[in-house]
Amino acid sequence: MRNSSSSGFTLTEMLVVGVIIGLLSAVAVPNWLAFVNQRRMSVAQEEILQALQSAQNEAKRVERTTAVQFDLNSDPPLISVNNRWQTLGRGELKAGQLLLTVSSSTFSFNAKGEPVSGQIPFKATVTAPSSKAKRCVVVHTLRGTLQEANGSACD
Repeated sequence: MRNSSSSGFTLTEMLVVGVIIGLLSAVAVPNWLAFVNQRRMSVAQEEILQALQSAQNEAKRVERTTAVQFDLNSDPPLISVNNRWQTLGRGELKAGQLLLTVSSSTFSFNAKGEPVSGQIPFKATVTAPSSKAKRCVVVHTLRGTLQEANGSACD
């Protein structure tokens, strides 16, 4: 009587596992990339909102006009409140990862924290080049109400 002991996996088992891993990767990678793009857009949208809120609060506090500036020629874009420039995306974005469009490269609040005459509606829209998704910050009232929106609300 022959006693044969074999350990390990057969070639067929290895191929089946490889195919399963390939299928799972094919499904997971696009979803992961979409999640990462959504996250980048959310962070950028939040930074734009914070910059506008900061300028609005600063204008009220010092009782003079305060501006937010956008440098769209930089990649990634730059944003400034009172000439304090920061890279959009907390410095974690690489060139070409996000696209920023704005109604005007400068948006100002008067001493009461209201938009300077003739600047509304104002919209700053963030998109990922590889996605149709959009996120935006909109100022559309004379009182300077700031609103976040996404998708078709940004059109």
